[in-house]
Order: sequence, then structure tokens, then C-alpha cells
Amino acid sequence: MKDRIREHWDKSADGYSKYVTYGMRSKRRPVWKDVLAREIGRNKVKVLDVGTGPGTLALILAELGHDVTGLDASEEMLRCGRENAIRFDLNVNFVQGDAEKLQFDDESFDVVASRALLWTLPQPEKALREWKRVLKPMGKIVIIDGSWHSNRKRYLRKPWRLLSLPLIVITERRTSALTHYDQKMLSQLPLVNKDRPAYDIDLLRSLGFKEVRARAMSRKEEGLLEFLKYGCWGESFLVSGLKSRSVPATT
Repeated sequence: MKDRIREHWDKSADGYSKYVTYGMRSKRRPVWKDVLAREIGRNKVKVLDVGTGPGTLALILAELGHDVTGLDASEEMLRCGRENAIRFDLNVNFVQGDAEKLQFDDESFDVVASRALLWTLPQPEKALREWKRVLKPMGKIVIIDGSWHSNRKRYLRKPWRLLSLPLIVITERRTSALTHYDQKMLSQLPLVNKDRPAYDIDLLRSLGFKEVRARAMSRKEEGLLEFLKYGCWGESFLVSGLKSRSVPATT
């Protein structure tokens, strides 16, 4: 399953990279800078961007002045991320790895962030346990995701996507695939049919995170053009929480 997912994103890397580079030059950029600055702050911290792709969050986090490591399973995505870091003169350490089995030491990062990754993991709870492990005490987890495949307004999705294609071609100089994962792959992803972000909130709390919060994120925040291009996928959400302080053992 993981091999199939990695192959899918290897093939999508160049197109996804155009989406990211366009975003770094569009009205989307200040919106995301504001979102991340509010969640993480502007004082330099050590951040792990899990499922970084071609630098979706990592580039903006680096622009905010943070010490950023971007991790992804797809070597093609990482190649694009490195090219983008050079293109925008930003310092990001891109490394290949498994989001469900991180290669980092315990308590290595102040923040673990991800965007549009958790839904595509075969074992999301295992991944979150790993992300918690590498967080320092009182470190923050920031998850940005969406219920991309929910049945809500499903009848609108395909015609909307067809109508959005010319806008994507004109503005981003790329074609957007009309298909995503096939139904067999989707059926093996546990978060596809969950009630989110309610499920994410409960899961983080069950793993011991505190001050767990969630908020909706509308494409309209990025402007009318972005809404017309990508509003067909539904709304995103952001969930965050803090890792509790370690309690010293008593004798």
C-alpha cells in the first residue's frame, strides 16, 4: 500500500510543484504566512514538516525564519522541494522518510506540522504517536487536512473540477488530474470516511495532547480565484494541540 502511495506522488511531483511555486507568487502566500505565524509564531523554532511534498509548508515556514526539516516518502517530491528552496533562496533540510516511523530522536522538534497528509496514511494513529515522540515537552502539533472524499455535495464535485481546469492551466501552467486514488486504495485508508475534524480532536486527546483546538479553513480566505479552482474539494480544517510536559518519576 505504501509503495502504491509513493508511486502515485512520484508521478504527481512536477505538477504539484507548479501548484506550490505558483502559490509562493500569489495571494495564497500571505494568507498561509499569517496562518502559520498565528499557530507557530515568528520566533525561531525547530519544525518538522511531515509529508512536505515540494515544500508546501516548509518554504513558508523557512520564510518565517524557522529551522525547518521537510520529510517525505517520495524522492521525486523531495527533488522538487530542493529545487524550490533554491528558487526562492530559502534554507530547508529535505529528507526521505516514513511518516509512520520517523528516524529522529525523541524530543527533537518544537513543532510537528503537516498539510494534506494524515488522510492518506494507512496507519494515522501510529503516525501521530511518532509525531508526539519527536516533539519536545510542550511542543505543538499542527495538522491541516480536509475531508476530501466525503459525500457532501458530491454531485457538484466533478462538474466543478471540469470547469476549474482552464483556470488551473492558465494560472499555474499545469493540468490537474481528474482522478485521485482509485476506490480500492481509498477503501484502505481509515480516515476517508471518518467525521473530521471531530475524529482528529478525539484522537489527539486520547494520545495525551492538551489544549486541542480545531478551526475551519475556507478556500475563500485565499481569494475568489483559489476558491473557483479548488473549492470543489470542500473545506479544510486545522487541528492543533500541545504535548504535555514530562512528569519526573518518583521513588
